[in-house]
Amino acid sequence: MLNIDKAIFNENLLLTQTYCELQLKNTYKNHTSILRSFNPVYDGREVFSFKLKHYSEEPEEGWAFLTEWSLDPLAKENDHLYDDLFEKQMKHKSETINTIEQTDYRDRIIADEIDSVVVDGASECDSDGFMDINDCPPIDTWFYQTKKEDKRLLFAWIPEPFLSNVNKGIDANCSDCFYWYTEGRSENSNWHAENLGEEPKVIVKEEEAPQSVFSQIKKLFS
Repeated sequence: MLNIDKAIFNENLLLTQTYCELQLKNTYKNHTSILRSFNPVYDGREVFSFKLKHYSEEPEEGWAFLTEWSLDPLAKENDHLYDDLFEKQMKHKSETINTIEQTDYRDRIIADEIDSVVVDGASECDSDGFMDINDCPPIDTWFYQTKKEDKRLLFAWIPEPFLSNVNKGIDANCSDCFYWYTEGRSENSNWHAENLGEEPKVIVKEEEAPQSVFSQIKKLFS
């Protein structure tokens, strides 16, 4: 049985859903970078960069933007990095989103055992770069952390357009370190309704978004 604070889980999930929906308005971005909008600087360099790479034996196939980390989060000297990034990205979301309002999202949640990965690039390539080389989902999608058998478990919200990418990444993964989370959340019902009752609503701070984008968001949530 996982130790999950349902109130925090729910609050962080709603915050993350709204923040990601804002980022998905940036349609000029590729699907590798669009949900890696939060990109803090460490040692004078942004933690993420994105490069078009070829990963197939066929010259005309297997091209995708892939994520490069400026620091290796799996290196012993950087064992604090995931935790630090988690706290910073949640703080950034809370500074962007104001209050909460009911919204109907089409989504799924993955649980990622970030200390149990095998760095072979298979899930990264098969998900077309949505998952990274460390089998980690985009940072904007992170919303909860706990432990499973003394190893860190990271929860991420996956919007509907990327479900297929993640499914392909799961199929390619040799260590089964990330998977769809269904405990307390059935396949065809709402996690919030089952666990906490009626879902609160989400409102975005108008000053945090360009007027044209905010107008669309207000129509979406009205």
